[in-house]
Parts: sequence; structure tokens; C-alpha cells
Amino acid sequence: MSGQRLKSQFQRLYHHFSGQDSDTNLQDIAEVLFCTRRNVRMVINKMVDMGWIAWEPAVGRGKQSHLTFHSTDTELQLNHARKLVAEGKLEPALEALGNNADKLAQIIQEQLGHTTAHGKQIVRLPYYRAFSNLNPLQPLRRSEQHLVRQIFNGLTRINDEKEEVEGDLAHHWEEITPRHWRFYLRPSVRFHDGRLLESRDIIATFEKVRTHRLFNHIQRVEAPFANTIDIHLSMDDHRLPDLLTNLVAVIQPADVDSTDQNVLFPIGTGPYKVIQNDNKRFKLEAFEQYFGFRALIDMVDIWMLSEVASCYLQPASDVTQLGGVSASSRLKLDEGCNYLLFNRVSGLPVDPQWLAYLQGRLTALNILQRLNTDQIGDFRLTNAYGILRGGRMYL
Repeated sequence: MSGQRLKSQFQRLYHHFSGQDSDTNLQDIAEVLFCTRRNVRMVINKMVDMGWIAWEPAVGRGKQSHLTFHSTDTELQLNHARKLVAEGKLEPALEALGNNADKLAQIIQEQLGHTTAHGKQIVRLPYYRAFSNLNPLQPLRRSEQHLVRQIFNGLTRINDEKEEVEGDLAHHWEEITPRHWRFYLRPSVRFHDGRLLESRDIIATFEKVRTHRLFNHIQRVEAPFANTIDIHLSMDDHRLPDLLTNLVAVIQPADVDSTDQNVLFPIGTGPYKVIQNDNKRFKLEAFEQYFGFRALIDMVDIWMLSEVASCYLQPASDVTQLGGVSASSRLKLDEGCNYLLFNRVSGLPVDPQWLAYLQGRLTALNILQRLNTDQIGDFRLTNAYGILRGGRMYL
């Protein structure tokens, strides 16, 4: 008997007795469930095993057995929906809840955030789209850039707190000349697939990286000694360690290619490795052989929530705060801007008079007044005067 059919029979039984503990007999239950007395015994035993009911059979002829409900129709419905949500099946979960979006939002909220399962620290987060490209050599969106930082390492990195360059895969470096830099590698670094990081991986990575305009002054990369990398340049560069913190310069295995497998499941040396990446879930697991401090969070589980879960993504103001911390203290203003870039080769933007007219009408301040500022509380949109702070604004 399928689990769904058993749930349907429980619902029928629960509704018949209005959820009240009752004295009854097998024949009455058989009529309620439309089955034989033999089958009804099997159904009752399964419901007892599931913990939904208790059944006290009568002793003696003409006496009534006693039925006790340990669960409710609503509890079964919610548990079924919770299971569907955990599997990423949001549309079936919404249907199981009678298309009640508020209940779905509540279930999603219960399962997101920080939790502990089987002794592991897990953080579940909502997101609105899948991560289809995690190749650092390709242009990446902001969220992908952050994830790639958790998967890969470069020779150097930026210490955000100190705002300075520090070693990553390289523990030390020296400027032999402005066109010749030497980097000393950490020993016994491993990729997520267990392979040791070798000099050839770094050399192969920079063969690909040097096609990027920021790195086209790299002439050659070689390994004069074990755990040592020399980078030769075609022009002076006193800030090469700073440049190597760029996401493009993270180190990949020498045999990596651009297949879908490597784009979706990249192999790096970082603190987290990708274990699932599809349209429903994205999972990062702490890499036990990471050369640095082991990540405190064992797993990051990101759920791709569709439009049916928008009620959670835009929660009401009375959503319970986590750990007694106010929402405002957990928010961080994300600096950035939106801008319009016109094609000046053809069409109306070629006409300077038309462009001047549009600039006068379509100012950022005018646009700002038309936007709904009630969506993000005190963190509202502001007028931008350039892509970077302190710059002028141009259309």
C-alpha cells in the first residue's frame, strides 16, 4: 500500500469520527474505508506503526474496540508538505496545502536558516535562481563570484578586515625584478577530488589567464624548484601580488575543461566543495582536507525558490526575528548602482539633441521618485552620481 493511499484512508477515518477518540468495530471501519475486514486489519496496523492512531481491540463478542487518534489530518498534511519542500518540490507542496501560500511560507521559514542535523551544522538559504556557471575564467554574476571564492584559491588574496594582500596558495613571494616575481607555495595542498596541487596546475591556469587583458603582460610561468613558481612579465609590475587576487587568477586543475560538469561542479582547493548543483538545490560541503582553517559550517544548502514562494522572499513585518536580533542589525547596505548605456552607433541616441532631451527628462532623481520605496525599509534607493562613489553621473 502506498504512503499516499494510507494518508488518504487516515483522512477519511479522521473526518468520519471528527477527530474524536471513539468506540467502534472493524466492520464499521471497513465500511468507512470501503475495504474488507481482512484489509482493514492491515490498514489499522500500518496506521498504528506510523504512530497516527492507537487501537485497542475488544475482548469478547459484541464489545466495541477503542480507536484513539494520535495525529490530525492537518498534521499529516503539513508533514507531507514539509517533505515535499525539503525535496525542493514547491509546486506539489503548495497543492498539498490546498494552495495556501501562507502555510507554504511558514514551512519554508521553518526549514531555512541555521540548523543541526546528524551532528552537522547546516545553513539553508533561499535564492531565486540556479547557479549555471561557476567557471572563474568566464564573466560571473555577483552571487557566483562569492561562491567561487569559497571553492577556489589564488596565489594571493585580499584580507577584507585589514584591507591588504596576504598569502593564499603562496605563503611568501619576492620581487626579484619588476618583471620577475617568485612565489613560494604551501606544500601538500589538495584539490577537492583528492589530487595534490602541482606546479603544472598553476602553470596551466596562467596559460589560460594570460589571454585576459589584465594579465596579457605575463610572458611565461615556470617552476624552477619544488613548490616554487616564477612569473616573468613583459613590462614592469610592482603590484603583481595585488593583481593576482583577481577572481580570474584562481587556480584550477591542469586538465580542467569547459564542459558542463566542470562549470556546474568545479574542482578547487577552497574551504567548500560543490556536491549538488541543479535547478532545485545548490549544496556546498566543508572540505575536510582544506589547507587552511576548516570551515565552521559543515554544509551550505541553497534552495531555488520559485514564484510560489515569493511570500517568503518578501515576508511580512511580523516575521519572527532570529535569536532576538533585530532585522536592521543584520542588514548590510550593498553598494552598487544601475545605469543606462545607449547605443551611439545607430538609432535615436546618435542625435545629440535627442540625447540631451532624454537626459533632462530621465534623471535619476525623477526615476527615484517613481519607485516604490516601501519595499526595503530604511535602506532606500539613493541618487547615484557615478558607477563608483564620488564620480559624476552620465547617461
